[in-house]
Amino acid sequence: YFFDRAEVVFSAGYTPNFEDMLRSRYRSVGISKKTFEIKENVFDIYDAGGQRAERKKWIHHFDGVQAVIFVAALNHYCARLYEDERVNAMHESIKLFGKTCNDKHFEDTEMILFLNKNDLFFDRLREGTSLRMCFHTDAGWNGDQWDADKREQNDPKGEYEVVDYAPPEIPTEEDNNFFQYCYQQSLAFIEYQYMKVNANEEKMIYVHVTTATNEENVSKVFWDVQNMVIRNNLRRGGIV
Repeated sequence: YFFDRAEVVFSAGYTPNFEDMLRSRYRSVGISKKTFEIKENVFDIYDAGGQRAERKKWIHHFDGVQAVIFVAALNHYCARLYEDERVNAMHESIKLFGKTCNDKHFEDTEMILFLNKNDLFFDRLREGTSLRMCFHTDAGWNGDQWDADKREQNDPKGEYEVVDYAPPEIPTEEDNNFFQYCYQQSLAFIEYQYMKVNANEEKMIYVHVTTATNEENVSKVFWDVQNMVIRNNLRRGGIV
């Protein structure tokens, strides 16, 4: 996005527009707090860095929070970890999600999983980049394999089907329909891998597929999250 706008960005007197600000990335360091008041409800949101060096700074400070929003990048199935390029980024993300879910500090905390960067995930699949790059023994993954021959063994309940998309030379309507099916199955598989690391069967995990640069999508998801937090607080207080 910014390469395409390089001439504008480097011009004299450049002022970022809304889209520029939306697409800018700011690395979270330490813990930062923002307070929002929405329809007379006050929300304190703490943003914590997810990098390895940052985790030890925050994991023990959130005892008693009402909800944890865990943001995972869907397109990281074919990316490497920032701190260690030998490690697949999604392997690390799933491992951290499991650790967070099962941490004693979050025993009674609602977990909200944002599967983010759906637009980039869509593009990677459309290019023909298989989940095998992440979920296979060849990629260092010892869990459920993205392998059609092992699907029934890994997925007795039929949560997903292992199917890869190969882009044709000339796209057709039938091809588009097949791609949508491949996308849905790939998404279901990834969600299933995150859900499986939760060791507490009674803990509810709310999953949302998001695109952070899509304002309408994020507004709807955040509204759902607000309602969920408010309902759970009322339930805990014995009001509902």
